[in-house]
Amino acid sequence: MNFIKKYNYILFVMVLFIIFTMAGIKKLEQDVTYEYLTVAEGDTLWGYSEKYAENIPTDKWINEIVKINNLSSTTIKVGEKIRVPATPQEFKLNDIATNTLEDGK
Repeated sequence: MNFIKKYNYILFVMVLFIIFTMAGIKKLEQDVTYEYLTVAEGDTLWGYSEKYAENIPTDKWINEIVKINNLSSTTIKVGEKIRVPATPQEFKLNDIATNTLEDGK
């Protein structure tokens, strides 16, 4: 108990640090950037989900897109612009190495 009385300001700072860290992490999780896509011939929400849905079930992702874009159904039309959550581009070492080798041919 003497330790707490003696170093209460350090404990207070540590608690504040933890709270602000957790709040910052939560904020980063909520930040979503959107990309606008122009629907081309043969495009479907199912096809877009394969590219953009990441670890979200397809039906849940499609329902979210319908809600975000105020669509009346899951049918999209050629030339229509729809907004989808963008996934960050991740470079894979194999892709970079393969592309570099193919570029040299």
